[in-house]
Amino acid sequence: MPMSIDVHRGSPLRARLTRATVGSVVGLTAVGRNHVHVRSRLNVAAADPDTLQVAISSSPGITVIEQDGRQATLGVGEILLFDSSRPYRLISEDNFDLQVWALPKSLLRLTNHQSQQITAMPLVGRSGIAGIVHQFLQSTMVNSSALELDSQADAVGEHLVNLVGTLIQSAFGKIIDTPDPSSLLHERVMLFMQQHHADATLDPAAIARAHHVSLRKLHAVFTGNELSVMGLLRSLRLASACRDLNDAQLDLLTIGDIAASHGFPSLAGFTRAYQMEFGKNPSRYRNIYR
Repeated sequence: MPMSIDVHRGSPLRARLTRATVGSVVGLTAVGRNHVHVRSRLNVAAADPDTLQVAISSSPGITVIEQDGRQATLGVGEILLFDSSRPYRLISEDNFDLQVWALPKSLLRLTNHQSQQITAMPLVGRSGIAGIVHQFLQSTMVNSSALELDSQADAVGEHLVNLVGTLIQSAFGKIIDTPDPSSLLHERVMLFMQQHHADATLDPAAIARAHHVSLRKLHAVFTGNELSVMGLLRSLRLASACRDLNDAQLDLLTIGDIAASHGFPSLAGFTRAYQMEFGKNPSRYRNIYR
């Protein structure tokens, strides 16, 4: 999962990352010092596993996670959630030892709308359901290398997902109740745009017709968004094109081919849009990651 590291006060970069897969979930142990780890919009566009990250700390140092306009400190005995699909920052003021479980959001049955409500909000894991989940996460991570080879690893991974799902429902039940009809329409439209973004003729009018709503209703549903409907569609197209530019298996395709396959019939128009979105032109981006 691409991200960048800003080194504090010129100190040398010292970090170690280990990875283990237990069924459908991935466990990461990250050890380092006072650095800032940043996952930017460009990093998200390059590759996104679409996971909810569940972090616990094994060291007394201060670790701060920023996402979705919130900032929370992760202390020993606490649990913090953050999402791979949106930018975030992880700030450590001291040496850190983090355990992070990456859970597919599809298994948690969380929509993007619901996920945005629960990130960067600390959950105390010393008692109750949070305590049980915290202990299970730690124990599973300690034994993750052996579990990778166990025939029952899938069952353990499923159990971990179910426990985290139970914790989320317990802690945020009122927040993640079924969204209202406008929120449901928002989610349906976002999925539709993701699936059909390659159609260069797709525009707000076509999206409204496909969902049997008026153009006014469609725009009203997206009023609170930072981007308009067309802006979101353009962003989806650019993110998908960015992933293809970073895919070595597609090296034989020209940038124009990739642009056209994601709804940009004009290479010049694609280049301008890409430069505005990511601050780099697509050819330079492709060269950097090759």
